[in-house]
Amino acid sequence: MASIVLPSEIITEILSRLPVKPLLRFKSVSKSWYFLIKSPNFIKLHQTLISDNPRIIIAHNTLSSADTATLTFSELDHPLKPLNKEDTLNYFAEPPGINLLGHVNGVVSISNATKSCVYLYNPSTRTSHCVRKSHVMYPDDYVVFGFGYDELCDDFKLLRIIQCRESYCHVKFYNEAKFYSLKDDSWKWVSDMPFMLVYKDNHGVFVDKGFHFIVVKDEFDAMFKFIARFDVGKEEFSLMELPCYEDEFGVSKLVLRELGGCLCVMVNYRSGFSADLWVMKEYGKNESWVRVLSLEVWPRFSEVRPVSYSNDRKRVLLLIDNCELQWCDLKVGDERVKVVRSCALLDEPFDAGVYVESVVSLDDWKSDFRGKQNKKNFLRDDLGDFLSVGFKLKL
Repeated sequence: MASIVLPSEIITEILSRLPVKPLLRFKSVSKSWYFLIKSPNFIKLHQTLISDNPRIIIAHNTLSSADTATLTFSELDHPLKPLNKEDTLNYFAEPPGINLLGHVNGVVSISNATKSCVYLYNPSTRTSHCVRKSHVMYPDDYVVFGFGYDELCDDFKLLRIIQCRESYCHVKFYNEAKFYSLKDDSWKWVSDMPFMLVYKDNHGVFVDKGFHFIVVKDEFDAMFKFIARFDVGKEEFSLMELPCYEDEFGVSKLVLRELGGCLCVMVNYRSGFSADLWVMKEYGKNESWVRVLSLEVWPRFSEVRPVSYSNDRKRVLLLIDNCELQWCDLKVGDERVKVVRSCALLDEPFDAGVYVESVVSLDDWKSDFRGKQNKKNFLRDDLGDFLSVGFKLKL
């Protein structure tokens, strides 16, 4: 019986619709499948087709994940987890806790509690990369990150902003912005942040090729808040307008997030009993801000953060005071639709985010680093041989 050979287009179509776990196993079928699944074009196609099935990630003293349907959490084998007795001693010498710095294309950026050690981590492929350290001489409370992806360069990038007042430094106001490139494995200076960050505990939100932060123009204009955007390609800052939210009760905190690919802001009112969720339906158009949810709850809360839509986009998952997850119906605003609290978290405060499973392997970037380093060594040795022969020098 003659064997049937499927066209490569059909094979690509079939493989691109598979979940990550079986897809990774199929890399061992043949060399052609191995290189297909590793190719950037296939990875982008696969991410597009499975982007409607996000997973929730929880950060406290460790990392856990769950799908949005069941919210049954399981611990991840993350790079900040102690591996041996020595690591365990060092781990407990540090303040407990893991920070979620951002997520894009299936890769999550995390750090230890002091933000001195930053990793890029793909929970699906279990690959990670330790970001090259760049010295910070100010308290971690003044360090804010943003994590994103540069499509033109096919590169993951990390933005770090430090803003510090006179009490912690010898100048009136210290302002620093640096950019990390995964491809180059290096940091570089960029233009200083021309605005003042309002919330140092909220990291930048990556939407439409840019990082976003809540800012004021200067300390004398603290009443008028804006959204600062840092373009990942142009490496420039600009301002965007916030929605026209009601301010009759006063606002305690504005929380920027990404929901379904759109920029959103949760307005937490000072009364502690209400919050509004606004979504920018068309990016960059101020008139496209739409209030999709008005939440009134009892007992009072300090802060509500949006986490994720449900798969049918009829509900939104909210993080209440870093201790409880609640499903909320977008049509009727019923916060009692579903309340979930993971028993594995006990009474510890936690942060929550989302990521989409992907076959991105951060080990491939490590191979590129080694390749670049070997090329540098080869060129250096070649130059040494040339000088030795051409100029009779002994190196």
